[in-house]
Amino acid sequence: MIFLLLGITVLVAWLLFVPNEQPALNFSSKNKIELLARILDHRNANTIRKAGYVIPSDAEIRRVGGIDQLEMDGDLKWMVRVPSPDDNKILITSSTIIEGEKIDVAFSLDKEWGLLHVSYFHIEKDGTTNRVEVSDSQQTELLEKVQTELNRFVEKMEQELKS
Repeated sequence: MIFLLLGITVLVAWLLFVPNEQPALNFSSKNKIELLARILDHRNANTIRKAGYVIPSDAEIRRVGGIDQLEMDGDLKWMVRVPSPDDNKILITSSTIIEGEKIDVAFSLDKEWGLLHVSYFHIEKDGTTNRVEVSDSQQTELLEKVQTELNRFVEKMEQELKS
């Protein structure tokens, strides 16, 4: 009985005196992947939704242990696989129309949003996947769009989280 009372007392004291706030984010960090991972902390879920971005439901966030994807609408709809702060690359996918064909795009970017790898592919009606080649100018245009959308997200979340 004494251990139960002691346990309850410790729990109440911990809940009252341990800060529930996360430390302020350092938005000047050069490691944009670490910054993105910290912005996408589950404690920021409501702020992210309020800013107009799509993330999983609270139930899904609890089930998987955090926010595991982010949808950004801009010139294209981007899906971001949420990195951990220790990751050295980030995966971003989208679909676009190039020369009349729906092309799926997968970008792998480094901590400064530099291009590490890119894949373009088309899925046929029978389910087969074919790699697609795009021109350098098309690739540059798509890369600039994804970098712009990521920067826009970080800037918007900086405003939202500081207010």
